[in-house]
This record gives sequence, structure tokens and C-alpha cells, in this order.
Amino acid sequence: MRTGAGVTIDFEVFFHTTYAGMRARAIVLCGHWYDAEDAVAEAYTQAFVRWDKLSQYESPEGWVFRVMQQRLWKSARRQARESPTLDVPVPPHASPEQVAEVHEVLRALAALPRRQRIVMGLHSQGTPNEEIATALSVSEATVRTYLFRAREKLRGLLERTPASDAGEALVPSSSGSALLRLPADPVATGVRDATQWLKEAAELDQDARDAMYAWVKATGAARAKRRRRVPRW
Repeated sequence: MRTGAGVTIDFEVFFHTTYAGMRARAIVLCGHWYDAEDAVAEAYTQAFVRWDKLSQYESPEGWVFRVMQQRLWKSARRQARESPTLDVPVPPHASPEQVAEVHEVLRALAALPRRQRIVMGLHSQGTPNEEIATALSVSEATVRTYLFRAREKLRGLLERTPASDAGEALVPSSSGSALLRLPADPVATGVRDATQWLKEAAELDQDARDAMYAWVKATGAARAKRRRRVPRW
């Protein structure tokens, strides 16, 4: 990641700055605590191995986010057969109503067909339809269809009324480098709110963050060492 002056930062700073949001988004996308942790750990490990080059990118966070998605897609078949893991952390100051809200959103997302859930999760996180289409290898028209159907079902499950003149909401882009103006759709807002609660919980869970960083660093260092040993002809 680069500062405004074009100065790179080290991997540890990058990890600690972006980890909470990355973990929250992974949980919302797949609904499975362990799959989310696995995908996030793998994405950061790959980033660690490539950090000399990756740190020069405009958005290393966007790169990690895409790798995390790819890891989740690989475990999608198993996810489809399992129930969501709703025992997820929320901030300790959260009220019972707020905890129930997060679980309600995760249950509703889990009730969607897999691709509708993925599209809704990515859309609510500011990912453009074009990028969603590329990630899923479908057309943008198909993405719009998935999004429409997901919204309709979620409105019923979450008892949200359709958006009318609700205005707009500023939403971080999937790369984390900009704010996007999106319609203040009650369904997408509910998903974003749940993601924010999960992010706040991750920010406070320093033990989990430090444990993952230690694992990523050790695993990444071992991989980098093996790569250096491979002869290049």
C-alpha cells in the first residue's frame, strides 16, 4: 500500500490495517466462519510471499480481496451442503438486538442460492457489476438478474420495504481505495451494517488477529524459501 507521497509500507502494517474488514467481508460472502478464516489466511499468505512487488500496487487490498474470493469459490460446493456458522463474533458492546440483527442477515443470506448470495454480498460491499461478472464468469445481465432476485427474497426474509426516495449511501469500494455512491437500498444497507459489526468485532479481537498474522508470516516465509530453492532455467 502506498501513501500519498508514494512511500510503501511494510506488510505488518498493511495486514493490521486491512485484516478486520477482510475477515468481515469473507464471513458475509460465505456464511461459514472456518471457510472465511481459511480464505483470509491464504490470501494474506500469498500477499506476504509477493509483497516486494505487491506493495507497489495501487491497491494491494483489492488484490488480497480477489484472492480471498477465489479461495471461497473453491470451497463453494462444501458450503452449499452445510448450514451457515452463525456463532460469529460481534463487538462486546453490541446489544442483544444488534447481535440478533447480524444473525438475521446471515441466515437470510444463507437462504439464497449460492450465486445470488455471492452477488448480493459483493454488491453490498461496493464491487461493480462488471467485476462480479468477471469473478463468476457470467454476463453483467446475469449479475443484474441475480441481484434483483436476491433483493426480492431478502426483502421478504428481512421484512424490509423496497427503496423509494431513500437517497444514496457512501460505500467503500471493494479495493478499499475509494468511496462509491450507491442507492440507499434497505436490503443492501442491512448487509453492510452486519458487515460493519463483524469488522468492529474483528478489530477488537486482537488475539485472533495476532495469531493469524503469526501463521501468515511463518507460512509465507516457508513458501518464499521454497520458491528461492526452485531452480530457474
